[in-house]
Amino acid sequence: MLDAAGTQVQTIANDMGVPLDLSIGSTDGLVAVATHVGTVGVWDLETGELRGRLSGHKRRTVSVEFGNGVLVTASWDKSAQLWALGPLLETLESSDPPLTPF
Repeated sequence: MLDAAGTQVQTIANDMGVPLDLSIGSTDGLVAVATHVGTVGVWDLETGELRGRLSGHKRRTVSVEFGNGVLVTASWDKSAQLWALGPLLETLESSDPPLTPF
């Protein structure tokens, strides 16, 4: 991670696959990273410590976004999932076409 001046302030070690998207929580100091294997990693921005791995998608996770106290993930498996940074809250299924990032 870089600060406003472009100086590296944090390195996040990602062993979960190729990162496709990331979102930084505005109030909780967390960063979520979507990967090509369907797993989402959640890290503490200050310490770089992995806080959790969110698994639930059957295909690659292409989008993550923090908002209103939840983390929303979208996948090529045609679903969006709502997480309370703990247990899965809900899975929203879609027909065709697969969900894509904005």
